Amino acid sequence: MTKKHQTPDPMNGLFHGDRPIESIGEDRLGFEESARHIARALVEMSSTEGFVIGVEGEGGSAKTCFENLVCNSFPHDSMPEIIRFSPWLISSRDVLLDELFGELSAAVSKIEGHVIEGKEAKLANSMRRFAGHL
Repeated sequence: MTKKHQTPDPMNGLFHGDRPIESIGEDRLGFEESARHIARALVEMSSTEGFVIGVEGEGGSAKTCFENLVCNSFPHDSMPEIIRFSPWLISSRDVLLDELFGELSAAVSKIEGHVIEGKEAKLANSMRRFAGHL
């Protein structure tokens, strides 16, 4: 039995197709410091009203990679409720609005893992009804 000689591939592990990275260990673009800074700032600036952050850039500019790194940089004891919404994947206005309000009401329903009652339950139900009229 002869052993086949394999030449090591110098590019092995450097390319992963078109899938976004998930962890700091995969970061080859130097996003780590910025991702940790943003995660820390979001925790420190938390607002009872909430706020929205968007990441803007051309297709293929590693926006999802950066989002993943920010989301994975939150301290486990300070993890905010994160709603990831990708409108460019939806072609119809009605489906887009239905998906957006569905995501928002689902997030309201599970904030802090509590069974919601009162204002939160009313808000989640109102958002679902509103989305149904769009």
